[in-house]
Amino acid sequence: MREPGLVDSGRLAAEARAARGRGDVATLGACVEVLFARHPHDPIVLGLKGDLLAAQGDHRSAVSFYGAALNVAETV
Repeated sequence: MREPGLVDSGRLAAEARAARGRGDVATLGACVEVLFARHPHDPIVLGLKGDLLAAQGDHRSAVSFYGAALNVAETV
């Protein structure tokens, strides 16, 4: 993976989804960190943040981010 800050957000989100699929929590975290800094109110990014937290075992926080993603998606 290239430096996350140098990749456009669409490619970074795709890399995050691929990392999630293969269980690569470190890469998922690196991607989500950059995406969340760029787009903190994007429902896809909020969902990916939830996925990261769930992968790290923080299910309570993951549910909060999934809920936030749904709330934001309803207003878009």
